[in-house]
Formats: sequence, structure tokens, C-alpha cells
Amino acid sequence: MEATTAIPFKAADVDEKCMRKEKKSWQWLLPRLRKG
Repeated sequence: MEATTAIPFKAADVDEKCMRKEKKSWQWLLPRLRKG
């Protein structure tokens, strides 16, 4: 059980970090796209 439950948590943590990076990049991109 521990091994199978640990994997999704790690994957979720990686996804969360990726989402944060994408949110930051979108916050930086959207104003530039609106100006352009």
C-alpha cells in the first residue's frame, strides 16, 4: 500500500510545481500578448 500511495503523491507534487511554473509564465506572457 505504501509504495502505491507514495507514487501518486510524488506525481501530484511534480504536477503542482509544473503548474506553478506555467502560471508564472502565463502571468508574464498574457500582458505581452495583449500589448502585441
